[in-house]
Amino acid sequence: KSGGAIELKHSMPGVSTYYTLDGTLPDTVNGIVYKTPIPAKETVKLMAIACKEGWFCSSPFEITCFVNGIAPKDVELLLPADQQYPGLGASSLTDEKKGFIDIQKESSWLAFRDNNFEAGFSFGDNPPELNKIVISYGDNLGSYIFPPTDVEVWGGTDRSHLKLIKEVKVKQPTAYRPQRVD
Repeated sequence: KSGGAIELKHSMPGVSTYYTLDGTLPDTVNGIVYKTPIPAKETVKLMAIACKEGWFCSSPFEITCFVNGIAPKDVELLLPADQQYPGLGASSLTDEKKGFIDIQKESSWLAFRDNNFEAGFSFGDNPPELNKIVISYGDNLGSYIFPPTDVEVWGGTDRSHLKLIKEVKVKQPTAYRPQRVD
């Protein structure tokens, strides 16, 4: 939740945890030493390692920490999801529940194979000014779950007056990589 905090814990005594919030690999020189919970102000890609004197540091732990933002008044799927992965329909997009990357049949997941993912979000008569949109997706190549190839964000006063605001090409995998939720 916005205003909450991210807590890191390690069960072994004498371990120091180093982290970054920009997705870069922390180490004992450029990482931030974890001492107190990290304020959750915005969505971040947290990477952390645990180090103990005389030992090798751990493999990096990576997670995207999502902070809730402005909720739309209405949401609608403009094209249907895949029949095998319908989630809970449009409500899956705003229910603040994240799916587990290794359990694809749970109701948090929507999948699109034959159709593009297209959704409409309405913020009512007095929409807030948005300066950032966070889009989350699963990435599990072993289960044939791939990131989107590109993302387009359109905006306007109503459906008949939309214009392209931003287009992003998503870097595609070139080899196997660990499963994750981005």
